[in-house]
Amino acid sequence: MNYKFLKYIPALIVSIIWGTTFVISKSILEAGVSPFQLIFCRFLMAYIALCIICPKPYKMEFSKTELKMFLIALSGGSLYFFLEYSALRLTGATNVSLICATVPIFSALGCIILGTMKLTKKFVLGSLIALAGVACVVFNGVFVLKLSPLGDFIAFLSVISWSIYSVLLTIMPKEVTELQTTRRLFFYGTITILPLLLFDNDAPSLAKTWENLEWAHIVGALYLGLIASGASLWLWNLSFNKVGAANTNNFLYLLPIISAVAAAIFFTNEITIWVVAGTLLIFIGLIIANNKQNK
Repeated sequence: MNYKFLKYIPALIVSIIWGTTFVISKSILEAGVSPFQLIFCRFLMAYIALCIICPKPYKMEFSKTELKMFLIALSGGSLYFFLEYSALRLTGATNVSLICATVPIFSALGCIILGTMKLTKKFVLGSLIALAGVACVVFNGVFVLKLSPLGDFIAFLSVISWSIYSVLLTIMPKEVTELQTTRRLFFYGTITILPLLLFDNDAPSLAKTWENLEWAHIVGALYLGLIASGASLWLWNLSFNKVGAANTNNFLYLLPIISAVAAAIFFTNEITIWVVAGTLLIFIGLIIANNKQNK
């Protein structure tokens, strides 16, 4: 029996977890927490947890490795979230979802340019089929795409930011473990998101915000910080080392499916034939794109 599919389990688990974060984040944001407050709390909780799990960090010193860690944290953390939330304020969620669905393609192009991956026909075909599936789920049978040049451009910049994170992660020295990398990522992520939080004039004070939250929101915040941030990013980085950036990022195509299912459970949204069709296309695309790994 072929057990090679097991190496994709970490990426699959993370995709399921991240797919649920949209619903949970929406609930917390509607309770009065500002976007940057939520990001900061997620990063801080993840960093504290990782300090406990990984008490001996990689020795901090001015070097190319340290610079890579900082750029990884910036591109995959604070800068990515800043660009994504900025885009959501200027353009529709449908536009952002569809643009962000191109992350696996641009990440693969970055790896190809660096020579860490070879482009194959199966990978291209699988990616395009999965992208078509994402479009089915996102549009859900209603094609309404209102262009907003500035907002769409910022969403595209968020894709580039995550792609840079993906490429840099593939060239990290082997002596740095995934736990050490993830811990340092949240250290720099917390520091670089702090200025955005301090200059966020629309945000109420943290103390005032959190004292008005219900227990469900607090549990949700803990889930976002400890599970969806700390544990998930460690598993994601682990998957990068096991199957590569491009194949790991392909599992991001699953996010719209998980989000649709979560919305159906918590908000009684309807699962339409378009969601089902999109799900099938995404799974077919993933199987084709990753098939070369199972040879």
